[in-house]
Amino acid sequence: MAGKSIEVSVVENTSARESANDSSNATESTRLLSDLVNSHYEMAYRYAFRMSGNAADAEEVVQQAYLVAQQRIEQLRDPTKGRSWLMAIVRTTFLKSIRKRRPQVLDDSQLDWNAVPTKPSEMTIDQERLTMALDSLPIEYRVIVLMFYFEHLSYKEIAEALEVATGTVMSRLSRAKGLLKNQLKESDHG
Repeated sequence: MAGKSIEVSVVENTSARESANDSSNATESTRLLSDLVNSHYEMAYRYAFRMSGNAADAEEVVQQAYLVAQQRIEQLRDPTKGRSWLMAIVRTTFLKSIRKRRPQVLDDSQLDWNAVPTKPSEMTIDQERLTMALDSLPIEYRVIVLMFYFEHLSYKEIAEALEVATGTVMSRLSRAKGLLKNQLKESDHG
């Protein structure tokens, strides 16, 4: 009988420790997520904006990405790699969002002609021209350009993340740079 009471108290103590560990882990996870949000929100938003091309979609992507990050915070094993982990979630969230979209076909009666700009303003800032050129790239090129130049990922890391061959990454990046160069030349002469 004495043995059973010892077993019960060990189980109770183990349960109490597990509960304390769970609480401690939850607190640590909350702190880690808070640090990620505070440290990388602007970067995550800029990255989402670059991919989506508009503010509303970027805000939605970032918000959804932070919800995913909150649900999967336990998967982040190395907090020093939090930025890369978060940018991968933003990218994946964006890619999933464009797969879900269906193109909308509008006829002339549904289009608000007052909302359509008549002529783009004169581009005086190179950053604006670059943004427009990036936005004009097909999504499979734009994502690779952003991953390479914005996330500073290697060809191999991009290939693994997108589940394509390294050669595919290299050729798409090369084509994207050519397209960007042509776009920027055209805007100089246009």
